[in-house]
Amino acid sequence: MTPRIRAAILVALAAACFGAMAVFARHAYRVGVDPLALLFIRFALAAAVLVPVMAAYRTPWPQGRALGALVLMGGLGYVSQSLSFFSALQYAPAALVALLLYLHPVLIALAGRYLKGEAMGFHRAASIAVALIGTAFVLGFSHSAQWQGYALGVLAAVLYSIYLMTGQSVLVRVAPLAAATTVIVSAAGVFGVLCLATAPQWPTTPESWGAAVAIAIVSTVFAILLLFAGMRVLGATDAATISMLEPVVTAFLGFWLLGESLSAFQWIGIGLVVTAVIRLVRHGAPRPTEVSASGE
Repeated sequence: MTPRIRAAILVALAAACFGAMAVFARHAYRVGVDPLALLFIRFALAAAVLVPVMAAYRTPWPQGRALGALVLMGGLGYVSQSLSFFSALQYAPAALVALLLYLHPVLIALAGRYLKGEAMGFHRAASIAVALIGTAFVLGFSHSAQWQGYALGVLAAVLYSIYLMTGQSVLVRVAPLAAATTVIVSAAGVFGVLCLATAPQWPTTPESWGAAVAIAIVSTVFAILLLFAGMRVLGATDAATISMLEPVVTAFLGFWLLGESLSAFQWIGIGLVVTAVIRLVRHGAPRPTEVSASGE
């Protein structure tokens, strides 16, 4: 198995972990937990897990510019993206907001092409286009949205693109465990301050706490570690494209665990996204970071 295929599997597993978050969050929201409380618990519990793991493995903390970049990724990038995404849900249906978020592979590819001079290539461009169409089919279409929903949804995509591109450059110098822990601790600190300034609705039942813990462990610790490990080899563009499996996983888990129905268009969309990912892994050009990252 080549380093590229191993990295693609890691990113696909990360997408599955992120995709499960919607199912866990639905259980938490059902009993009155609000997004701010859930986001703080998510990152605080994840930090409580990862900091001792770093100590156990004697993993050094990032230093210098890398540390500053990771703190900004967590405390500014991740927080701003999360708040933009959740705010957009107040003005537009969830499917439309999610679809706008998944513009980020296109934005990253364009930024790489025109800002860094990276080659796009036919297979990479075709994979991104097919995956985007498939994602639209999976999420469905809706016109019942206000302009604020579109603006905030696009803002979330832009912020997430910047987050991933920053992560790509930092991960050349920092181990995934140290990078993920720094990002998560930074996000937890900012959300903690926001909770002190407001009155969030905390979990009150075993079910809601179970959902919060699952989000923290599965959809944060595992998800971010797997994403960073895979992105270190693949780069931001290909990792973002493979991450479009996330809504596929969410739709399938809803069908399997919650009894939600899937339309013919959604099944077609699932097929398109999976096909695009397979094509990207098999034919997409390896990125320059693949050689250096795999040789360390």
